[in-house]
Amino acid sequence: MSGGRESRQQARLARALELHRAGDLDHATRQYRAILQIEPAHFDAAHMLGVAYLQQGQYEPAERQLRRALQIAPNVPEANNNLGTALRHLGRLEEAVESYDRALALRAAYPEALTNRGNALRLLKRPDDALESYEGAIAARPNYVDAHYNRGAMLEELQRWDDAVACYENVLALEPNFVEAHNNLGNALQALGRRLEAVASYSRAIALRPGYAEAFTNRGNVLRQLDRHAEALADHETALRLRPNFAEVFNNRGSVYHEMGRIDDAVADYRRVFALDPMHFEARTNLALINLLHGRWEQGWDGYEFRFYKKSNAVFRPNNPASEWSGEPLGGRRILLFAEQGFGDAIQFIRYVPALQAMGAGVTVMANRRLHRLLGTVAPGIDFTATATPEMRFDFQAPLMSLPRLLKVRVNGVDAPQSYLHADATRTEMWRTRLGSQGFKVGIAWQGNPAGTVDHGRSIPLRELAPLAQIDGVRLISLQKIHGTEQIERRPAGMTLEIPGHDFDAGADAFIDTAAMMMNLDLVVSSDTSIAHLAGALGRPAWVILKKVPDWRWLLDRDDSPWYPAMRLFRQETHGDWAGTVARVAEELRKLAPVAEDRGASSAA
Repeated sequence: MSGGRESRQQARLARALELHRAGDLDHATRQYRAILQIEPAHFDAAHMLGVAYLQQGQYEPAERQLRRALQIAPNVPEANNNLGTALRHLGRLEEAVESYDRALALRAAYPEALTNRGNALRLLKRPDDALESYEGAIAARPNYVDAHYNRGAMLEELQRWDDAVACYENVLALEPNFVEAHNNLGNALQALGRRLEAVASYSRAIALRPGYAEAFTNRGNVLRQLDRHAEALADHETALRLRPNFAEVFNNRGSVYHEMGRIDDAVADYRRVFALDPMHFEARTNLALINLLHGRWEQGWDGYEFRFYKKSNAVFRPNNPASEWSGEPLGGRRILLFAEQGFGDAIQFIRYVPALQAMGAGVTVMANRRLHRLLGTVAPGIDFTATATPEMRFDFQAPLMSLPRLLKVRVNGVDAPQSYLHADATRTEMWRTRLGSQGFKVGIAWQGNPAGTVDHGRSIPLRELAPLAQIDGVRLISLQKIHGTEQIERRPAGMTLEIPGHDFDAGADAFIDTAAMMMNLDLVVSSDTSIAHLAGALGRPAWVILKKVPDWRWLLDRDDSPWYPAMRLFRQETHGDWAGTVARVAEELRKLAPVAEDRGASSAA
């Protein structure tokens, strides 16, 4: 090429790069093409034309052009990295990883390629490898914001909330105005139950970007959990003004209406979601919960299966290839049942194991190891495991909470036994001696696990139960473990509460002492926690205090439970009014305590 032509080509490339940096991709693209028309093997023009296509979202032309560039100069790390990104956007993830690997073979400590590789691996559902790539990028460049941010997103997917919080805090220390990081930090804080901090994070995101609909609706979700319903509705409505067809906001607003008892409005919002996004699984699940709450169990059970399409629940499925059980004969077959939610859920639905055994099934239950000893009392011959690997052989698998659907359970046909779990006899005798026979013994539990959203509104501050301690002859005995025990030291003056001692359920097995103690109590009074389910499963007299619109399993407008014959329900008449509800409990308890004192009774109804 003559000196003059080469000079013109250099000037044209400089002009193209200037336009590119200024964001004028159309004119930059024309310049790159003009260079390539004269000099087809001009690597820089070929490569940057591919980059321009990539930035314009034209991924197929970007791939073709980047491959042409790599034919000219195959050993350029940047070109291999950019090709990987084009392939990732085209959904060709394995090829993308291979391209990033070629870039890294050429430059081992290449933070951009490591981060991009992590993004592809994350989409491939290879979280450990993705985290390794992000961490390699951070090691290569400790202040690389994108690597920290994407690592935080991966940790969110894994529900490693504490780690995600730390990661987003690192991002914001490096780039305080990173709007999405403020929003995502709010998500992680919300999952940890750190709601006021979450509100502050969303508010910072909104201050930086007033048109950020996602942050408004996310803040609305936390305000709902804080019982600030009017503010929550205002945030969701602002989000809808910003994005009128934002399906997620209708779902979130429906949840506020649900909690407020405005069920028709909630259903209308969920149906709006379906019109915008027929595969919105969260809304499908929410509508199913309304059907279950209202006793429409046939529709409710079917819709409840959508819960596993939610990202937050998908992780609970065991890693095992066994077929989903859909009601096939079980004679001589092995079935894996798995507990995918809380301890109370496992206790409630383990009741159906004997029915499967009666159908001829060999049953293995995958549940938290601490529950094995208790759940094993439901029937002999059950195998238990804490994990299920692909090598373990089963004919079928099913979630414990799907058994009512598979067994066609209806409100009027629960067929609940008086009891189906059993306390250890030796420990029961030990607690009989330790508790003694004096007084009317009432075990109380007030707090569920505060993490996540399940605890919203269901736990009762211990101070609200103080009126029960004022009833003559009543002994209040704490059944609370871990969460909520810090309230004991702050209880009102004069509220006498017996504490079982440091050895109470201190071993490897959950609820062993709790169950034994319950067998020696006259009554259990609990909020909606696993303690209530345990009392019901043991057939012990139990009174459960519920919020105005409770979890679906307690139904509406009844003071008994189809699940537990010995249980009585006390419901808030006004949202948030624990004092009035506890006053009714105290009134009923006064009727029982003197009877027990006079007759030496050991049970109540």
